[in-house]
Amino acid sequence: MSHKTQQLCAQVRRSLELSLMGECNDELLQCMMVEKVEPAPDDKHLRATLSVMDPNQDLDKAEVMARLEAARPILMAEVARAISRRKVPEIQFEVIRAVE
Repeated sequence: MSHKTQQLCAQVRRSLELSLMGECNDELLQCMMVEKVEPAPDDKHLRATLSVMDPNQDLDKAEVMARLEAARPILMAEVARAISRRKVPEIQFEVIRAVE
């Protein structure tokens, strides 16, 4: 992975973290942690892996994905502000259980 791609992934990760904590008014999404952001397969498409910070919380992946999709416009707007690119990469969300 190139230095520019690593930098982009780091910027997107930080932007998603801040957006989930501050911009989303969804308590479940506010409990999410961005584990990693990586190219999928290139820097025009990224995969963001998220987990729930509270491992005791029941995780209904379908519900979490639906809430992430509902929050997508807010998240993408914040990512667009945070990165210095003309086109914002497409982000695919993946939800996993928190690593204990």
